[in-house]
Amino acid sequence: NITPCVLERSERTTQQLVFVRDREEAHEHAGQDLIVTVLRGHGTLWLGERQVPMHEGDVAVVPAGLRHWFVNQGDEPAAAFVILAPTTPESVPNP
Repeated sequence: NITPCVLERSERTTQQLVFVRDREEAHEHAGQDLIVTVLRGHGTLWLGERQVPMHEGDVAVVPAGLRHWFVNQGDEPAAAFVILAPTTPESVPNP
């Protein structure tokens, strides 16, 4: 359902390409801010109780500790470029 691919990791940031087929589980990143740019597809980014419609080219900032999730509303997997800062061991998915 979710496929994160690490593109680059430095001491300060982790850049990922994330594919979402259907939806993410609600989650949070304690101590990490996210910048999400939709590259393909569309859907709804939930930021706590707030719904943010997202389309190709849209950018959203997810503050550290905020519960969030993305719901894909297209027929194909949505793709997003995600920057997590700062880098932590949790910002790199297990294979």
